[in-house]
Amino acid sequence: MVDACAATGILPFYGPFGDIADAEGCEAQFRAAFVLGCVLFPAPLVLVPLARGSYFTVLACLFLAEFGSGFGVMLLDITGNAIKTALVPDRLRARVAGAYMVVNYGVRPIGALVGGALGTWIGLQPTLWIATVGAIFGVLWLLPSPIPRLRELPEADE
Repeated sequence: MVDACAATGILPFYGPFGDIADAEGCEAQFRAAFVLGCVLFPAPLVLVPLARGSYFTVLACLFLAEFGSGFGVMLLDITGNAIKTALVPDRLRARVAGAYMVVNYGVRPIGALVGGALGTWIGLQPTLWIATVGAIFGVLWLLPSPIPRLRELPEADE
């Protein structure tokens, strides 16, 4: 995995704990960064429905939720795109990126409509809890997947 990422100019997250020459250590930390991004992206959103009280408390909860979630989505995007770049053949990369964008951005208006309708129907606070719990449960697909145990990327078919 490290070789594939380095070949495309994408060095994996290896932090202060290892050397890029240590492929096994880098790959373990790369997997850990991907899993951490999958968890850290939705988990801080729990602070959004909890944001009550004084102006400072609400502001602090919202800031921490956005900062933590933003950091998580960066980890997830960087590692996920590195995996996708290494796996998808060059000739198909634009098509795969386009399909990914259609799915990723295509469901957002549907979610906005459902969230607005649900917020009108049951109220803002319960809707925020449903959205937060749903986002956190979205990580469950990762548990049975081979990604956390991935040792090296399979060769992409040309």
